[in-house]
Amino acid sequence: MVIMWEVKNVNYNDVPGLCRKYRKQVLKVTQNRVAIETGYSPETVSAFECGRVNNAKLLYWYISNGLKLEVNERAQKTY
Repeated sequence: MVIMWEVKNVNYNDVPGLCRKYRKQVLKVTQNRVAIETGYSPETVSAFECGRVNNAKLLYWYISNGLKLEVNERAQKTY
């Protein structure tokens, strides 16, 4: 069962912390479970949730498990 959690007006820098909060408070699962399901180590999951690494596969795990983020257009990075 997927539990939806929608967060609007998110800044890019806030995404990792919101993923951590969603995992702990809504899904009530451990970093170890995320690691097993994604094939990464718990250390990599921790680094993602702390914002030290970017990982599309990990972000996809949170989204596919119900996290919905709406990024603030003004906060988007320009390349």
